[in-house]
Amino acid sequence: MRVLRIVGIVAAAVAVLALGGWMTLSAMTRPLDPNAEPRYFRVRAGESVTAVAERLEREGVIRSASAALLRIRWKARGRTILDGTYQVSAAQRADRVLLHLIESLPLRQDVLIREGLWAEEVARILEEREVASAEEFMSLVAKPQEFAEAVSFPLPEGSLEGYLFPDTYDFPPLLGARGAIEKMLQTFERKVFVPLERPEAEKLHRWVVIGSLVELEAMHDDERARIAGVIYNRLERGMRLQV
Repeated sequence: MRVLRIVGIVAAAVAVLALGGWMTLSAMTRPLDPNAEPRYFRVRAGESVTAVAERLEREGVIRSASAALLRIRWKARGRTILDGTYQVSAAQRADRVLLHLIESLPLRQDVLIREGLWAEEVARILEEREVASAEEFMSLVAKPQEFAEAVSFPLPEGSLEGYLFPDTYDFPPLLGARGAIEKMLQTFERKVFVPLERPEAEKLHRWVVIGSLVELEAMHDDERARIAGVIYNRLERGMRLQV
């Protein structure tokens, strides 16, 4: 009987400890702010689930990274999080925030960059859509050589004005100015530089300048050819463009 009583005491102690551990774990994974609004969160390429959890804790989205990881340890085993932008909320339990990131696809956001826009106008659009700050965008536009490894065509000196190809892009929130500019330059390479049979730097820049002037002057699509002809003729004669 004495042995049975000891076993019972030990079992009760283990149960109490287990209950205490479970209650502590539940407390550490409860929502950090029940009234919090959803916010964007960017997962970086190659970032592990553990690293993401730790950053969620640092940025005030979850209460405890270690508690969240412990609670989802079986479901998260061998899983990864795709890099990209997600919506998260401190109003959710920490384990649910992590599982959402593991099981969901990153957000997509179509952003139209129309023809004829100046870089400053593009910057405002990206800031309005929460893709990047206008200040960061314009700072990088003025540093073309920052993108020398992203494309194979010769970059201009001083400004990327005219090289930011107009198109509809998947620019999710928090992508950042560098990511947006890289995509636009790579589209320029694919749709302009390669079809033009990879012209040398001087010729490419000349065409870009003329193309920008045409876009600036043309009010309708059928005016482009005429305006381009006028510009070419004036250049050939050494005349001022006066556009």
